Amino acid sequence: MENRTSRKIQKTKNVIIDVAIELFKEKGVDNTKMEEISETADIAKGTLYNHFSCKEAIIDGYMKRKFNNDKFNLSFNENLPLREMTKEILLILCKSIDENKDIFEKHLIFSMQKMVSLDSEKKQGGFGNIGNFIINKGIDSGEIRNDLPHYVLRQLFEFTFIQLVKEVYNSKNINEIIDNYVDLFFNGVMKEEL
Repeated sequence: MENRTSRKIQKTKNVIIDVAIELFKEKGVDNTKMEEISETADIAKGTLYNHFSCKEAIIDGYMKRKFNNDKFNLSFNENLPLREMTKEILLILCKSIDENKDIFEKHLIFSMQKMVSLDSEKKQGGFGNIGNFIINKGIDSGEIRNDLPHYVLRQLFEFTFIQLVKEVYNSKNINEIIDNYVDLFFNGVMKEEL
C-alpha cells in the first residue's frame, strides 16, 4: 500500500512527464530545455532534477508508465498463437512510434545505453516490459528456451525490436519486416535446411 509521500512523489513525476511530453511533441526534444519543463510544470528546478536527471530519463519514465501493466495500454488479441500475438503487438507499436519519432528515437538511444551497461540487471524501460511479457508466455508454453538468463532473452528481444524499428523507418512494407524480425527472434539466425 502506497503511503502519502510515495503518492506525492508519483504525482510530481506524472506532472513532469505530462508537461515534458507535451513540450516535446510541440517543440521537439532537442528544442525543449529542462528549465522550460520546470517552469511549465511549476516546480523547482532542483525538484525536477531530483526526479529526472535528463530529458531522456523523462521519456523513459513516460514509456515505463505507458507500458507498465500487463496489457501495456495496447489492444491486442492475447489468444493468438505466440508468434502471431508478437507480430500484432509489434505492428501496434510501430504504428504508434510513427506518430512520435523524435521522442521514440531518444528513448531508443537511452535504452540502448542501459542495455550495453555491464550491469546486466539494470532496470529496463517500457519495451523491456513487453519483451518480458512475450518471453514469459513463450517459456510457459515451451516455445522459448529457459536455459538462458531472463535478462539475456529480454535484451535479445529489445535489440531485435530496435533493428526492426530502424528498418520500418525506411520502408513501407511494415508487415513483411515484422514477419522477418519475429522469425529472427524466435528462430535465431540459422539458415533453414532446404
